[in-house]
Amino acid sequence: MLKVFLVEDEFIIREAIRKTINWEQEGFELTGEAGDGEKAYPMILKSRPDILITDIRMPFMDGLELSRLVRGSLPETKIIILSGYDDFSYAREAISIGITEYLLKPVTGAKLLETMKKVGADIAAEREKENYRAIYEKEHEERMRLERSEFLKNVISGKYTMTQIMETGRELDIHLTAAYYQILLFQSLARKEKRPERGDNPGDDIADQICALPGILCYEQVGGALCILLTAADVASMEQNREVAMRVIREDMAEQEGYIYFTSVGPVVERISEIAQSYHLAGQMFARRFLYDEGHEFVYGSDEPADSSAEPAGKNKESEVLSDRNAAEFWQMDRTYILSFLASGDAEDVNAFCHTIVRNVGVKNLSSFIFRQYIMMDVYLTCSTFLSNCGYTKSEIAAACGTYDPGKMLDTSTEVEKQLKQYFSAALVMRDKSSDTRSLSLTQEAEQYIQRHFTENDLSLGKVAGAIGVSPNHLSHMFSQKTGHTFVEYLTQLRLDYARNLMKTTDLTSAEIGVKAGYSDAHYFYYIFKKTLNMTPKEYRNSIAGSAGAADGK
Repeated sequence: MLKVFLVEDEFIIREAIRKTINWEQEGFELTGEAGDGEKAYPMILKSRPDILITDIRMPFMDGLELSRLVRGSLPETKIIILSGYDDFSYAREAISIGITEYLLKPVTGAKLLETMKKVGADIAAEREKENYRAIYEKEHEERMRLERSEFLKNVISGKYTMTQIMETGRELDIHLTAAYYQILLFQSLARKEKRPERGDNPGDDIADQICALPGILCYEQVGGALCILLTAADVASMEQNREVAMRVIREDMAEQEGYIYFTSVGPVVERISEIAQSYHLAGQMFARRFLYDEGHEFVYGSDEPADSSAEPAGKNKESEVLSDRNAAEFWQMDRTYILSFLASGDAEDVNAFCHTIVRNVGVKNLSSFIFRQYIMMDVYLTCSTFLSNCGYTKSEIAAACGTYDPGKMLDTSTEVEKQLKQYFSAALVMRDKSSDTRSLSLTQEAEQYIQRHFTENDLSLGKVAGAIGVSPNHLSHMFSQKTGHTFVEYLTQLRLDYARNLMKTTDLTSAEIGVKAGYSDAHYFYYIFKKTLNMTPKEYRNSIAGSAGAADGK
């Protein structure tokens, strides 16, 4: 229903207009009236009418002056001028102000109503256009975010040539040309007593905050880790960008009770082709996060975390040789970190993680044959137990990871490290397959939730993500990957299928059906129906009636 405000200094004319038109029946609401522009203006600002009807000649403030003020404060309000003077100068000035309609007095109620309906149709068309723009931008933003994430992933991992980077970056409006580049990795994890599901990320809004900063691009990796690409024109600017990003992370995570976080800063490089190197070196340090009970900030060029007083749990100096018994006790303590890696690590972390294990145990300690065998047996059993908990059988685990062979001779720390990589790599491949099944299950859970709640007009991606316990970014990527549709596309299809069914089976108006289908705005429902089905709700109903008539005639 469109709101109308009437300004007319002659009470008799104002009264006649108010009583002649059946406002509500015609789809209008008279929200206020006044006898002059000066009195009307504050009332108009408060009621914010869709249509202003005003006389042109009034005391204190005339209609043209009032129109100028309203156009400045409420540019979307349409203005109908009433004038008893057939003077072109008035019409010309009204046009310059942006008046929608100019009517000469005396004006009949029928003529005014006809004009109001014409203006109302213009308002509906404009709102439809605005709704189209809003829905397009929403869908476009979701697609662009996914495409940008994939692009950055390929750039950072070194999979793109320079030509591909330039051309694809131009298409996605990502400009990577800079003097310096640096990688910053970030991940938040629940403390071990409340380890979250893969994909859960309590610091999810950090990505939105950081990506909004100039010179910074980022994407969320599988498992919730955030890969941040810093760009700058000079070294000072790079340091500033890095500190700003770190400040966002620290301040946000300070409010996250029960969670720890890790960051790893790679070296600054000067070429796009060297970004992969910064990423690789940052990743090597980042793999150490699985050996810590508390969060840390790793910085390239330092052998220790930024907080050098903190040491990895179970850290051992190579100069201190453990007895076989003490070594077994030492390794028992590290099993927790093995499980942490199996739960949250990625394939690209394997090399650095295994190297860190060997370094922390110490080459001298690995000179003990019994200890070498103990480590390999324990890692295999730990991986096997983890995969069993993922739902795999013993035969499936043996087929993928092999079986533990106590007679296999591993004479050097290099051979131990190589065998560790084999076990972990195979285990992560199997875990990810199980995770894909879990993702499918979560997608189905999301679909079921949407199907139960799609008629609620406040249903959103964030609400669905919260209901199934994952981050909105993770759900968006997972949902598109598994269903082939964005969240918005899937929700729209459900709502329109429901609306079409109501049109076939009820006598409800299109506006009422729109509300039942989850659209509180009738104009928006009209727009999305026409855009998706290429016909208006009325045309669709007529087509149903025509089909039914043709069937009855047979």
